[in-house]
Amino acid sequence: MKRPHYPIVAVEEVANRLSGAKSFTSLDACSGYWQLPIDDESSELLTFNTLWERCRFTRLRFGISPAPEIYQRELDRLFEGVPVEIIVDQFLIRGKDQLEVDDKLRRVLDNSREVGLEKIRAINEIPPPEDKEGVVRILGAVNYLDKFIKHKAYKNPYCNLPKKMQHLFSKKHNKKPSTI
Repeated sequence: MKRPHYPIVAVEEVANRLSGAKSFTSLDACSGYWQLPIDDESSELLTFNTLWERCRFTRLRFGISPAPEIYQRELDRLFEGVPVEIIVDQFLIRGKDQLEVDDKLRRVLDNSREVGLEKIRAINEIPPPEDKEGVVRILGAVNYLDKFIKHKAYKNPYCNLPKKMQHLFSKKHNKKPSTI
């Protein structure tokens, strides 16, 4: 895996482009490096041993020296022409008002779906819980996403289950996460 010597965007560089903006939205590409596949030759170089087997990474990983440049280059390519500033794994969307920011945010999210960087499918495919661990899994996903869900307590039926009764489920609570 060769270092591509691609320029990393500096915070000061982005700050200079923010003049005139009054509204902002920031997105975090959680574990962004893991979103990018690597070629077989590079994957071979990232082989490691465990007590039980030999494994290799098939996705870009943190800690290898060319990762920041590879990641920045790929995101610049994937989001070319999309109104977003990308600093490492932070996406900054700016505008003169909230309507402009919302319009740009839609474009960023649409582009993310097109290039396969969004996790919406994974959330929609979470199986309905069948036991206490399932409830914990759903609550973990909902708590992670709660900042994006208005009136979360009203939309999440699992929050209303008493702890002593988590093993009892009715059809009313057996909904896919996309309907919560």
